[in-house]
Amino acid sequence: MDQRIEPQMSNEANLNLDSDALSVDASLEITSSTGEGFSSLTDDVLTARSDDELIDHVNEIAMPTKKVSKARRPVIKVQLKRSFRHRLTVASSSSILLLVFVVMWGGAVLISRPQNWPISHVEVIGVINQQDQARIQQQLKGIASDGFFNLKLPEWQYKLEQIPWVAQVQLQRVWPDHLRVQVAMRQPAARWGNQALIDISGKVFLPGGKGLPTESGIIDAPDSLSESALALFAASSELLASEQLTIERLRLNQRRSVEIVLKNGLLLKAGDMALAENRLRRMIGVYKKHLSPVLNDIDYVDLRHTHGFAVGWRESVKARKGKNA
Repeated sequence: MDQRIEPQMSNEANLNLDSDALSVDASLEITSSTGEGFSSLTDDVLTARSDDELIDHVNEIAMPTKKVSKARRPVIKVQLKRSFRHRLTVASSSSILLLVFVVMWGGAVLISRPQNWPISHVEVIGVINQQDQARIQQQLKGIASDGFFNLKLPEWQYKLEQIPWVAQVQLQRVWPDHLRVQVAMRQPAARWGNQALIDISGKVFLPGGKGLPTESGIIDAPDSLSESALALFAASSELLASEQLTIERLRLNQRRSVEIVLKNGLLLKAGDMALAENRLRRMIGVYKKHLSPVLNDIDYVDLRHTHGFAVGWRESVKARKGKNA
C-alpha cells in the first residue's frame, strides 16, 4: 500500500521582521495515513528558505525513503510589525527637513531686502589723478542702495570700465558692509591719429576731456592693425634712441607699408612692415658716420633696397649742386 506523508502545522509559523535577520518559528508534526508516527519537530528554528527547500528539509529529518508531497505545502502566515523606533525616525526626519526649509526661506527674505544690509563704505584703490578719482566716485553714486548681498558686481564693473582712462576694474565685497574697488588705469603709449590715444596693451581710446600728451609720438594706422602698429612703434623707438633720434609720426597703411618721420624732420621709407625693423637696424649702423654730418641736407632715406639705402636730398641742396656743376 502506498503511503502518503502529509505535513501538518501544529502552530502557525510566525515571520518576524524586527531586524535584518529573517527566521521562521514552526512546530511540525509528520504522520502517515496509516496512523503510524514517524517523528516530530518541536520548536525547530528554520532559516528562511523557499517552499521547496523547506519540504526537502522536512523529508530529510522525517524519513529519507519517504517523500513529502510538494503539492501540499504548509501555509506560513507573515506578520509585519512596525517598531516605535521606525516611526520616531520618520517623524524626526520630517521635522528636520521642515526646519531647514523655514530657515532657508527666512534667510532669503532677509537677504532680499537691501535696507537690512547697507553698504556703508566704498574704498577705491589704484587711482592717483584727482580728476579720475572724481569721475569714478560719480559713477559709484547709488551703489550703496543695492545692499551688500543684492549688489550686481558684473554690472557695476562694466559701468566703471566705460570711463575712458579706466582699463580694468575688480569689485570685492568685504564683510559686513564694505566694498573694495580695485582700478587699473590706462597708460598711454602714443597718440592714435589726431584725436585718440593708444595704451600699452594696444587698445585705442578717447581721452575724454583730457588733453592729448604733446610729447608722445603719433601713430597713423587702421584700427584693425593697432597692436601691430604699436609693437613696431615701440621697437623702432628703441632702435632710434641709440642715436638720440625720436619718432614724430609712424604711418602704416592698409598695404602694411611703413614710413617714419623723425622729430628732426628726416623721413624714413621703411616699406614692408615685416622688414621695417631690420632695415632700420641697418641704417643705424652707418648713421653716425655717413648721415649725421649731412643731416640738414637730407630730405628722406629710402630703406627699401636689398643691400643698402638711397638718400634723397633737399631741393636747396639740389639747386646748389646744380649751380656748382
